[in-house]
Amino acid sequence: MRYPVYSHGPLVGYLISFITIIAYYVVMIIISYLGSFGGGLGVLGNPLDLLLIAVISLMIYYWAKHSGLPKAIINVNHLYFII
Repeated sequence: MRYPVYSHGPLVGYLISFITIIAYYVVMIIISYLGSFGGGLGVLGNPLDLLLIAVISLMIYYWAKHSGLPKAIINVNHLYFII
C-alpha cells in the first residue's frame, strides 16, 4: 500500500489537503472574476472561462484521486452501532 499524502505524518497530510483546497478555491475565484458571467470583468470570453474551470477541476479531481489513500482504513472494533 502507498500513502503519499500521509507519508510524513497525518498533520502534514492534513495541511497539504487544506492548502490544496484553499488554492483550488482561490483559482476558481480568480477565473470567475475574470470570466463573463455574474458581473465578471469579461477578460475571459464565454467558452474559455468554462473550459478553464472544467480543465482545472478535472486536474484537481484526478490529482486528489491518485494522491489519496487507496482505501478506507476502518477499525471495526471501534465502531459503535445504534440500534
